[in-house]
This record gives sequence, C-alpha cells and structure tokens, in this order.
Amino acid sequence: MVIHAPGVGRALVFAPHGGTLPSSLRHRHHADAAGLGQTQHDEAAPLQSAAIMPLLPQLFRPEQLQAWRFADSDHCRLALICDPAHHSGGPTLLLEIHDPSDRVPPHRHAHAVELFFVLRGRVRFHVDGTTIEASTGDSVVVPEGSLHDYENPGPDRVYLLTVVSTDDGFAEGLRHGIPTPLDAEDLAVLRSL
Repeated sequence: MVIHAPGVGRALVFAPHGGTLPSSLRHRHHADAAGLGQTQHDEAAPLQSAAIMPLLPQLFRPEQLQAWRFADSDHCRLALICDPAHHSGGPTLLLEIHDPSDRVPPHRHAHAVELFFVLRGRVRFHVDGTTIEASTGDSVVVPEGSLHDYENPGPDRVYLLTVVSTDDGFAEGLRHGIPTPLDAEDLAVLRSL
C-alpha cells in the first residue's frame, strides 16, 4: 500500500491483519475501473492484509549494526539492515564487509535476484562464466538462478550494500552464525560514506 503522509512523502506501509494505522497514516487502496490503483484517505479503514507485520521508518547507526560470520574461518562480516523476519518476508538488505583476498564460494539463489552496490573498494564478480570488475559506486545485478561468486582482490576491505529479492532462509541462517562486532575501521568507513 502506498500512502502519502505529511512530512513523510510516499511510503510503503504494512500493518497486522485487521490492524489500523494512526489517523495521520491511514489510507485504503482502491482499484478504478481500468484496474489502476488509487490511494485514498480513510480515517477508520482497517487494513485487510494477512499476517503482515508493521514496517515503520527505522534509523540504524553504524554502531548499532550486528554483524555475523557463517564460520570461524570466514573473512566476511554480514550485517542485516532489513531483515524479512521483521517485515513479512520481503527482501533482505545487508551490509557486507570483505577483507582482502576474501572470496565467497560459488553458489546460486534459485528464487532470488541479488543486487550489489559497491560502497567502497574493488570487487571481482564471476557470474555464469562472465567476470565483472566493479569498484566504488558501481552496481552489479545477479539474475535469479545464476551461478556466481565474488572476491576482494585487495588491497583494502570491500564494503557492499546487498539486496536479496527473496530471502529463502538466508537471514535466518545468518542469525545462527557467529556474532562478530564491526571494528573501528569498519565504523570509520561507514561514518565517512
């Protein structure tokens, strides 16, 4: 549901089944005769979405991010920014930090497109036999089902903002990994972006 809220602009809002939003945010989506949607203000309209949890604006400061590693030997730290467990199974948003020479093993996501935005550093992607060199400011999209891996050729750490369109249990598996705090270098880099 797209809403228009004073001081907020357009936003996607979800609420529990049968729940209501504050009157300043309450809208109901209606389809017109051509099938196009229109958003209208409705003071008392309960939302009829099934099992959708609230998605409210959130601010995360670098010091608040919790990173994990899948194994002790990993040189990659992953911090969940947008966790589908907290917003009804939507996309997953991650901060990835890779040390020099780190390489993520080849894998594929059967039901997910993956988007990488290089915040800082250089990264080499291998996607279905094609090599892509990306650096600060570049974006790389990996199509659903593509065999891919990526590596940090060095000499510095790589910082990626990653969106996984369909989680398929990735975030849950990560939360069962090894909690690893971001270090002073990570926090300084994030603060400088």
